[in-house]
Amino acid sequence: MFQQLIYKSALPRSNEQILDAVWWVPNGDSYQATKVTVPNAGKLYSTYSFQMVLVKSQCDVKKVPVSLLQKCKPIARPAARVYCRVVLAWNENEWSSIEMENYCSRK
Repeated sequence: MFQQLIYKSALPRSNEQILDAVWWVPNGDSYQATKVTVPNAGKLYSTYSFQMVLVKSQCDVKKVPVSLLQKCKPIARPAARVYCRVVLAWNENEWSSIEMENYCSRK
């Protein structure tokens, strides 16, 4: 489920800040995340806090939809990296309930 949250929500939002012609994707599949879950009105409300290191892919933003973003692979030997800090909260399995803050910077 965490990978789906990244590719369906966190990654598209992070790319909105980068403003490039290609999708920027995670540099690897390892994340350090903190998850806190509490009951809320009979549902589970979870908050994730994590960081991502993004690099360019060869996938064109205008041609590759978000639904296929997970198939985009990083380019070989990327020179630039973008570091993103994400806080995402939602009612478990309710995609429309997602609230998120993303802060990205190039280094």
